[in-house]
Amino acid sequence: MLTGVVSALMVKVQDPLEAAAIGAFITGLAGDLAAKELGYHITPIDVLENIPKVFRRLVNVDEIVNSSIHPQALKLIS
Repeated sequence: MLTGVVSALMVKVQDPLEAAAIGAFITGLAGDLAAKELGYHITPIDVLENIPKVFRRLVNVDEIVNSSIHPQALKLIS
C-alpha cells in the first residue's frame, strides 16, 4: 500500500525522498483514522479506505483538478 501511495506521489513531487516521507505520513494517518474508527483490530483494507479521506483533508482537490485541465477545456465544463 505504501508503495502505491509513494508511486502516485512521485508523479507530482518528483523527489523520491520527499515522496516517501509524504507517503509514509499519509499512510500512517490513514491507519490512525482507521484505528480511531474501528479500534486496533484493523486490516489493510481499512487503512486503504481512509487514504482518500486523508488526501481530501490535506489537499485542495478542486484546485489541483482545475490546474490540471487545459484552460480551453475548463471553459467548456465550467
